[in-house]
Amino acid sequence: TFNPRAFEQFWRPFQPAGNLVFRELPADVQNKMLAEMAKVVDFQLGNEFINGEYGEEEGKFFNGILTRIVADTDTVKVDGAQAITESNIIASFKSVAEKLPKVLQKSTNRSKVKFFVSMTNGRMYDYVLTEKPYKGVDYTGMSPERFKGYQIVPLADWPDNVIVAAYATSGMDSNFWAGVDYADDSDVVQIDKLTNAGEKYFFKMLMKADTNIVFGEDIVLYDGRG
Repeated sequence: TFNPRAFEQFWRPFQPAGNLVFRELPADVQNKMLAEMAKVVDFQLGNEFINGEYGEEEGKFFNGILTRIVADTDTVKVDGAQAITESNIIASFKSVAEKLPKVLQKSTNRSKVKFFVSMTNGRMYDYVLTEKPYKGVDYTGMSPERFKGYQIVPLADWPDNVIVAAYATSGMDSNFWAGVDYADDSDVVQIDKLTNAGEKYFFKMLMKADTNIVFGEDIVLYDGRG
């Protein structure tokens, strides 16, 4: 909930003239505020889709992809995983690549297999490649986000010291799934007055969301969080 009067200095020039009692929040101002709210919702959902945990407490809506991967007994886990540093990050990627099922090692499938890492570890890998005197890029450029042909995907909400390799695409063949009840659920927001006699407005969005993984045995997990 919020009181539009708190932001009146910004939107007052655009409001319709008239009695204070009958003022309405202009449509273009509503759209801008909804756009800002959508950014917050997308940010929160991004974290939930990865790290969410289902429970009875407030905020525990559903299990995220990584939560399901860690809990799945079929997931291929790298033994002896440690915290990732600049000195062992290449060895860490190598240990993940060596654990990949043979079907995912095929050259025809390499473009669809992704290595998911945190932003910190992705940047660390870039620095390591830059430091290499012959094979790396110079300090003004970015190194290719790849390891042995596999794409490295740094994610903002991904935890440090965790690498997951899996067949991940935007199509039906992906091993990772996330969805909402209806395709436009995350875009449908209601805005109205909280009470007829009050000045406060409310934003309201209702949606169902969940994640799933298809084949745990086709996912490699490097978890060095200790």
